[in-house]
Amino acid sequence: MSSKNDGFGKHLAGRRCEVLTENNMYLGNGFIQSADKDLVMITNDKKKAFPVKKKDVIKITSLSDKDGSQTFVAKVSSVKPGLLKLVNAKVLQAVNSRESYRVLADVDAVIRVDDKKCPVKVTDISVGGMKIESNLIMGLGENLPVELVLNNNRLLFVCEIVRADVGGSPPYEYGIKFAALMDSDLDKINLYILNKQIQARQKNF
Repeated sequence: MSSKNDGFGKHLAGRRCEVLTENNMYLGNGFIQSADKDLVMITNDKKKAFPVKKKDVIKITSLSDKDGSQTFVAKVSSVKPGLLKLVNAKVLQAVNSRESYRVLADVDAVIRVDDKKCPVKVTDISVGGMKIESNLIMGLGENLPVELVLNNNRLLFVCEIVRADVGGSPPYEYGIKFAALMDSDLDKINLYILNKQIQARQKNF
Protein backbone atom coordinates (compact mmCIF):
# COMPACT_ATOMS: atom_id res chain seq x y z
CA MET A 1 0.00 0.00 0.00
CA SER A 2 1.36 3.39 -0.95
CA SER A 3 1.97 5.89 1.85
CA LYS A 4 1.87 8.85 -0.49
CA ASN A 5 -0.84 11.45 -0.11
CA ASP A 6 -0.46 13.19 -3.45
CA GLY A 7 -3.83 14.43 -4.64
CA PHE A 8 -5.40 14.02 -1.21
CA GLY A 9 -6.87 17.02 0.54
CA LYS A 10 -9.43 19.81 0.55
CA HIS A 11 -10.60 19.11 -3.03
CA LEU A 12 -12.37 16.00 -1.67
CA ALA A 13 -14.75 18.10 0.45
CA GLY A 14 -18.33 17.93 -0.77
CA ARG A 15 -17.94 14.65 -2.68
CA ARG A 16 -20.25 11.72 -2.29
CA CYS A 17 -18.45 8.62 -1.06
CA GLU A 18 -18.79 4.95 -0.25
CA VAL A 19 -17.60 3.51 3.07
CA LEU A 20 -16.09 0.00 2.90
CA THR A 21 -14.18 -2.40 5.10
CA GLU A 22 -10.58 -3.25 4.19
CA ASN A 23 -12.01 -6.38 2.53
CA ASN A 24 -14.39 -4.24 0.42
CA MET A 25 -17.58 -5.07 2.33
CA TYR A 26 -20.04 -2.21 1.80
CA LEU A 27 -20.88 -0.21 4.95
CA GLY A 28 -22.84 2.73 3.59
CA ASN A 29 -22.78 6.00 1.67
CA GLY A 30 -21.96 9.50 2.84
CA PHE A 31 -20.54 12.90 2.06
CA ILE A 32 -16.97 14.07 2.75
CA GLN A 33 -17.38 17.28 4.75
CA SER A 34 -13.67 17.99 5.16
CA ALA A 35 -10.46 16.13 4.39
CA ASP A 36 -6.75 16.33 5.06
CA LYS A 37 -4.20 13.69 6.04
CA ASP A 38 -4.82 14.33 9.76
CA LEU A 39 -8.62 14.39 9.86
CA VAL A 40 -11.42 13.32 7.52
CA MET A 41 -15.05 14.00 8.44
CA ILE A 42 -17.85 12.06 6.75
CA THR A 43 -21.57 12.57 7.25
CA ASN A 44 -24.68 10.79 5.98
CA ASP A 45 -28.13 12.16 5.38
CA LYS A 46 -29.83 9.31 7.23
CA LYS A 47 -28.32 10.51 10.53
CA LYS A 48 -27.37 7.01 11.61
CA ALA A 49 -24.01 5.69 12.73
CA PHE A 50 -21.83 3.78 10.29
CA PRO A 51 -21.33 0.15 11.45
CA VAL A 52 -17.71 0.63 12.55
CA LYS A 53 -15.91 1.12 15.84
CA LYS A 54 -12.98 3.21 17.02
CA LYS A 55 -9.57 2.13 15.66
CA ASP A 56 -11.09 0.16 12.76
CA VAL A 57 -9.26 0.67 9.46
CA ILE A 58 -11.67 1.27 6.59
CA LYS A 59 -11.71 2.31 2.94
CA ILE A 60 -13.36 5.40 1.51
CA THR A 61 -14.05 5.75 -2.21
CA SER A 62 -14.90 9.30 -3.26
CA LEU A 63 -16.85 10.08 -6.44
CA SER A 64 -16.47 13.01 -8.81
CA ASP A 65 -17.54 13.76 -12.38
CA LYS A 66 -14.24 15.51 -13.13
CA ASP A 67 -11.73 13.30 -11.32
CA GLY A 68 -13.35 9.89 -11.30
CA SER A 69 -13.06 7.85 -8.10
CA GLN A 70 -10.32 8.00 -5.51
CA THR A 71 -9.84 5.39 -2.78
CA PHE A 72 -8.03 5.88 0.52
CA VAL A 73 -7.75 4.02 3.80
CA ALA A 74 -7.99 5.63 7.23
CA LYS A 75 -8.42 4.74 10.89
CA VAL A 76 -11.67 5.47 12.71
CA SER A 77 -11.18 8.15 15.37
CA SER A 78 -14.81 8.40 16.45
CA VAL A 79 -18.24 7.41 15.21
CA LYS A 80 -21.55 9.08 16.07
CA PRO A 81 -24.99 9.10 14.44
CA GLY A 82 -24.52 10.86 11.11
CA LEU A 83 -20.82 11.63 11.67
CA LEU A 84 -17.64 9.61 11.12
CA LYS A 85 -14.18 10.99 11.96
CA LEU A 86 -11.07 9.39 10.46
CA VAL A 87 -7.32 9.89 10.92
CA ASN A 88 -4.10 8.70 9.25
CA ALA A 89 -5.61 8.76 5.75
CA LYS A 90 -3.49 7.25 2.97
CA VAL A 91 -4.33 7.12 -0.72
CA LEU A 92 -4.67 3.65 -2.22
CA GLN A 93 -5.51 4.60 -5.78
CA ALA A 94 -6.73 7.43 -7.92
CA VAL A 95 -8.74 5.79 -10.69
CA ASN A 96 -9.27 7.35 -14.10
CA SER A 97 -9.06 4.33 -16.37
CA ARG A 98 -11.80 3.75 -18.93
CA GLU A 99 -12.74 0.45 -17.33
CA SER A 100 -13.38 1.72 -13.78
CA TYR A 101 -14.14 5.41 -14.26
CA ARG A 102 -17.40 6.28 -12.52
CA VAL A 103 -19.39 9.46 -13.01
CA LEU A 104 -22.29 10.89 -11.06
CA ALA A 105 -25.61 10.59 -12.83
CA ASP A 106 -29.24 11.52 -12.39
CA VAL A 107 -31.02 9.19 -14.78
CA ASP A 108 -34.38 7.43 -14.57
CA ALA A 109 -34.43 3.71 -15.34
CA VAL A 110 -36.78 0.75 -15.05
CA ILE A 111 -36.08 -2.68 -13.61
CA ARG A 112 -38.34 -5.70 -14.08
CA VAL A 113 -39.24 -7.58 -10.89
CA ASP A 114 -41.69 -10.50 -11.09
CA ASP A 115 -42.76 -9.29 -14.56
CA LYS A 116 -43.56 -5.83 -13.18
CA LYS A 117 -41.78 -2.67 -14.32
CA CYS A 118 -40.44 -0.72 -11.33
CA PRO A 119 -38.88 2.77 -11.63
CA VAL A 120 -35.42 3.39 -10.15
CA LYS A 121 -32.96 6.29 -10.13
CA VAL A 122 -29.38 5.83 -11.39
CA THR A 123 -27.02 7.95 -9.28
CA ASP A 124 -23.65 6.92 -10.74
CA ILE A 125 -22.45 4.73 -13.57
CA SER A 126 -19.31 3.09 -14.97
CA VAL A 127 -18.77 0.51 -17.69
CA GLY A 128 -18.84 -2.15 -14.96
CA GLY A 129 -22.05 -1.23 -13.19
CA MET A 130 -24.24 1.41 -11.58
CA LYS A 131 -25.58 2.64 -8.29
CA ILE A 132 -29.35 2.91 -8.10
CA GLU A 133 -32.00 4.11 -5.66
CA SER A 134 -35.30 2.26 -5.32
CA ASN A 135 -38.22 1.95 -2.92
CA LEU A 136 -38.05 -1.84 -3.33
CA ILE A 137 -36.23 -4.16 -0.94
CA MET A 138 -34.11 -6.53 -3.03
CA GLY A 139 -31.57 -9.19 -2.11
CA LEU A 140 -27.91 -9.63 -2.97
CA GLY A 141 -27.26 -11.81 -5.99
CA GLU A 142 -30.58 -11.11 -7.68
CA ASN A 143 -30.38 -10.84 -11.47
CA LEU A 144 -32.80 -8.31 -12.92
CA PRO A 145 -33.52 -6.91 -16.40
CA VAL A 146 -32.89 -3.16 -16.68
CA GLU A 147 -34.13 -0.63 -19.21
CA LEU A 148 -32.20 2.64 -19.39
CA VAL A 149 -32.03 5.66 -21.70
CA LEU A 150 -28.67 7.46 -22.11
CA ASN A 151 -28.25 10.30 -24.60
CA ASN A 152 -31.57 9.31 -26.22
CA ASN A 153 -30.29 5.73 -26.67
CA ARG A 154 -32.38 2.89 -25.19
CA LEU A 155 -30.37 0.15 -23.45
CA LEU A 156 -31.64 -3.24 -22.33
CA PHE A 157 -29.43 -5.50 -20.21
CA VAL A 158 -29.30 -7.80 -17.17
CA CYS A 159 -27.72 -6.71 -13.89
CA GLU A 160 -26.77 -8.39 -10.62
CA ILE A 161 -27.20 -6.75 -7.21
CA VAL A 162 -23.83 -6.81 -5.43
CA ARG A 163 -24.39 -4.21 -2.67
CA ALA A 164 -27.50 -3.25 -0.74
CA ASP A 165 -28.21 -0.54 1.83
CA VAL A 166 -31.76 -1.17 3.04
CA GLY A 167 -31.47 0.34 6.49
CA GLY A 168 -33.79 3.17 7.44
CA SER A 169 -36.49 4.52 5.18
CA PRO A 170 -36.63 4.38 1.36
CA PRO A 171 -35.30 5.09 -1.15
CA TYR A 172 -32.79 2.29 -0.65
CA GLU A 173 -29.40 2.25 -2.38
CA TYR A 174 -28.02 -0.65 -4.39
CA GLY A 175 -24.79 -1.34 -6.21
CA ILE A 176 -25.33 -3.39 -9.34
CA LYS A 177 -22.92 -4.86 -11.87
CA PHE A 178 -23.66 -5.63 -15.48
CA ALA A 179 -24.20 -9.37 -15.83
CA ALA A 180 -25.05 -9.32 -19.55
CA LEU A 181 -24.22 -6.30 -21.68
CA MET A 182 -23.99 -6.09 -25.47
CA ASP A 183 -20.96 -4.38 -27.03
CA SER A 184 -23.23 -1.77 -28.60
CA ASP A 185 -24.68 -0.89 -25.17
CA LEU A 186 -21.18 -0.75 -23.69
CA ASP A 187 -20.26 1.78 -26.39
CA LYS A 188 -23.27 3.91 -25.43
CA ILE A 189 -22.25 3.87 -21.76
CA ASN A 190 -18.69 4.84 -22.68
CA LEU A 191 -20.02 7.74 -24.74
CA TYR A 192 -22.21 8.91 -21.85
CA ILE A 193 -19.23 8.80 -19.46
CA LEU A 194 -17.04 10.69 -21.93
CA ASN A 195 -19.69 13.39 -22.37
CA LYS A 196 -20.00 13.77 -18.60
CA GLN A 197 -16.22 14.20 -18.30
CA ILE A 198 -16.22 16.85 -21.02
CA GLN A 199 -19.12 18.72 -19.38
CA ALA A 200 -17.39 18.67 -16.00
CA ARG A 201 -14.17 20.05 -17.44
CA GLN A 202 -15.99 22.80 -19.34
CA LYS A 203 -17.54 24.00 -16.06
CA ASN A 204 -14.06 24.54 -14.67
CA PHE A 205 -12.87 26.86 -17.47
